[in-house]
Amino acid sequence: MRRFAIIAGALAAVVALVAFAAWKLRDRPEDLAKRAPATETTEQKSGGKIAERVGENTAPTPAPAPSGSQTPQTAPTVPIAYRAAVLLQAPSEPGGVKTYVGTVVWRRDSVNRGPNQQLASVIRADVDVPDAGLKVSMTIEKNYEAALSASHTLTIRFDPAPNSVIGDVKAINVPEMRRDDAPRGAPLQGMQVDIAPNVFLVGLYSTSEAKNVDMIRNLTWFDIPMSLASGKIAKVTFEKGAIGTQIINDVFNDWQSPAAAPQQ
Repeated sequence: MRRFAIIAGALAAVVALVAFAAWKLRDRPEDLAKRAPATETTEQKSGGKIAERVGENTAPTPAPAPSGSQTPQTAPTVPIAYRAAVLLQAPSEPGGVKTYVGTVVWRRDSVNRGPNQQLASVIRADVDVPDAGLKVSMTIEKNYEAALSASHTLTIRFDPAPNSVIGDVKAINVPEMRRDDAPRGAPLQGMQVDIAPNVFLVGLYSTSEAKNVDMIRNLTWFDIPMSLASGKIAKVTFEKGAIGTQIINDVFNDWQSPAAAPQQ
């Protein structure tokens, strides 16, 4: 009976997460695909070559803020790009991995959650890896839906170019957090569902909120293991940098404020 209860609880969580994903995308039909979402999970071993490859030396130094004679009042806001990379399974390459270097830009967004509700803050990371023909966006939001047993949600969207060496992403694992000098990351505690081709939603468990928030705030790299439609495995890795760290800390501080909760 206990095993049945555990299985039933897990199925209920999946159903709730899928329903929440559909609700989030209700005003964005372009994200809903004609084909059914994949149901497989990524079968990547933590001891594999891709899991061991560190992004520390695979991407360029962050682009410096532009200098000039413009005053702070008139100078345009130029986003600072930090390091990112895609690591692709490639048996013919040394170490069995091909690394494609890219960048990530962090910003703070606001979303309208509905009539008569205040705007809600969102953390957004936009990854661009031109040589791999892949763009990735990740948003982190505070969950205010009582029906979903999640403290926060992560929406991850992959945008492969027509000639991308990556192609479509069939499944992902729950994102991992990693220190700058660590060969492997530790996964956040949560559950992911495939909600459309190349679009995934991750719900972070409310019961693990303190641990998840601590990892997101204090570890420096995001790693997202991927299973590709080609049958290969890959990983996208990107750093928070100074700007990403500041945005994450500011938004999480705001979420902890009672004033941040939307009106009912």
